Amino acid sequence: MTTVDELSAEYGHTWVIETWCGGCAATRRAKYTQDQYDQGLSYGLLARTLVELAERIAAEEALQASLSESRKPINPG
Repeated sequence: MTTVDELSAEYGHTWVIETWCGGCAATRRAKYTQDQYDQGLSYGLLARTLVELAERIAAEEALQASLSESRKPINPG
């Protein structure tokens, strides 16, 4: 079972995790830029369960890492 504390420990540097009686949400801590929007990254994520939210956060983190990796300049050196 995933808890808010577990999600905050793993993703709290990037995301604010919140819950309410109908579900849960994660919003980015850093300013959300037009460039992030253009790349398809999300500002906020909604889910019915913390497990579902954890999966969405992990997918978003993987997408962002992939996009960051593809933007690195190639060093011929």
